[in-house]
Amino acid sequence: MPAQQSGQKIPPDLMPVPGVHEPPDDNVHLPSGKLQRDEILKADYEQNLKDARSLIEAAKALESDLEKSGPSVLSLGLMKKLDDLEKITRRIRNRMRH
Repeated sequence: MPAQQSGQKIPPDLMPVPGVHEPPDDNVHLPSGKLQRDEILKADYEQNLKDARSLIEAAKALESDLEKSGPSVLSLGLMKKLDDLEKITRRIRNRMRH
């Protein structure tokens, strides 16, 4: 039985503090009246599209450089392009997870 119902008093240091253990409010409105969550999702979507286009361009450039270099050549430029592809992919993945 809870302490309040049994007539026991709760010590002040154990009293719940308003706002401390409450879940965050997902319905925060911006001054424009739009939901903040919706605006964040929209911005993430637009950035994902932009990054996807960059990813396509980088992949095409990598393909072109691979065709030019031949089977026995490993250039630092190719490795740099592969690193760039990974970075773009990681950014997209991180935005989609959150």
